[in-house]
Parts: sequence; structure tokens; C-alpha cells
Amino acid sequence: MAAVRTGVSFAGVVGEETTSRGARHLVADREPPDALVNGEPSGWDAVTLGYRGILQGTYVATSESGHTSRPENNAIQDAIAWWAAVEDRFSTDGDGPVFEQVTPKPVAIEGGVGDDGLAVEASLEVQLRVPPGRTTEAVRELADGELDAGTVRWTDAVEPTMQRPKSPVARAFRAAVRERGGEPRQLRKTGTADTNVYAGAWDCPMATYGPGDASLDHAPDERLPLADLDRAVAVLEAVGEALS
Repeated sequence: MAAVRTGVSFAGVVGEETTSRGARHLVADREPPDALVNGEPSGWDAVTLGYRGILQGTYVATSESGHTSRPENNAIQDAIAWWAAVEDRFSTDGDGPVFEQVTPKPVAIEGGVGDDGLAVEASLEVQLRVPPGRTTEAVRELADGELDAGTVRWTDAVEPTMQRPKSPVARAFRAAVRERGGEPRQLRKTGTADTNVYAGAWDCPMATYGPGDASLDHAPDERLPLADLDRAVAVLEAVGEALS
């Protein structure tokens, strides 16, 4: 609605919750815009300026099958030991805000005796959220440094981003929210979004904005008050007009 009324470009992209394939296609297929607003819930009176990055990979280990009374580690123990070491490596980050920490998280695990009965196999899919001030490469090197057995195939890396609060986009949102009776807020989110992809490819001012409570994303009671939708459309219209 806001794009139609103001004449700015609008793109609907797919895969934001998985591979960001829509955003990746957009940056490969289009020239950089003058400014960008990514759509994601922030609340009608708030704008999101920061996201952590993400490093994703799969740990794989294999060991000879043998009696469980033997003291040597099998592949499952190797996987557990590596991940415990990774968590310990980044545990010192836990003193500050979550946004400024590296957060390791296992997301899937499989293990057991292989089909041929000759080996024990283990695989562990992992994600590490990476704050601004660190790079995914530096975090990967630290995680690799904890390997005593097995290997890790790193499958994706998206860098963190922190946009300037005084950029033209952020200023336009603050003014638009105030004009509609709100007290503008600036957010930093602990997850990762398409904004990270855009920021890694395009050198233009950007921010993330949208009505709705981000804490309810994907929850059974996710909802959006229609009044907030109307306010957000009005804010986006004002931002579109200001930036064009």
C-alpha cells in the first residue's frame, strides 16, 4: 500500500527463514537502490538497525565399531566433546547483552552404528550467531580450533550488520513515528535477517521496519492489531516520500 501510494519500488522475496534465496537473487539481479527498508516486525513505533550474523555447518565423525565397554571415544562422544569445547570457548561472551555475544546452538543430531555394523557414525548440525565486531571467519577458526576428531563442513556464513542511527533512513523513521504520536525506538535483534544479505552486497542506508510484535513470530498466538497496521502504512508512506 505504501509503495503504491508513494511510487517507491517493492519486492516480495522468499526464503527469509531458511536460505534467504529471494534476497540473494535480488542482490545478484538488481542494481543497488538509493535506500532500503526491509520488512519484518519491529512494532509500528520502532525501527531495527542491528542483526547478528550466522555461521552454519555440519560436524561429521566416524569411529570403528566395538564393544561399549572399551574406554576409547566413539564418534558420538567425539561429536559431544567437540560441541562442549565450542560452547566453553564462547562461554565468556555471556557477561554482556545477548546481541554482543556469540551464541552456539545445536539444531539437529544423529548417531549410532552404521548399516554395515562396522563403524559408529555421528553428525551434528550447528549454528553460531555472530555479533557485530566479530566476523564469521574468525568464529569459524575458533570453532575449528577445538577439533580433536571428525570434520566440519561449513555450509553458510552471513555477516552481522549494524546500521547507523543517524542514516537518512533511520532519521526518516524517527520523524514519521513522532508525527503520528509515537515515541520512536531503535532495536537490535539477536537473530539474522535478509537485511544482513543486503548490507553485505549494497552500500546504501537501510533499516528494518514493520508492524507486529517480533516476540510472537511463528508462535501459535501470533497476531497483528489492525490499528498498528494502519499506523505502519502511514509511517512507511511518510518515509517513502521523505527518501524519494
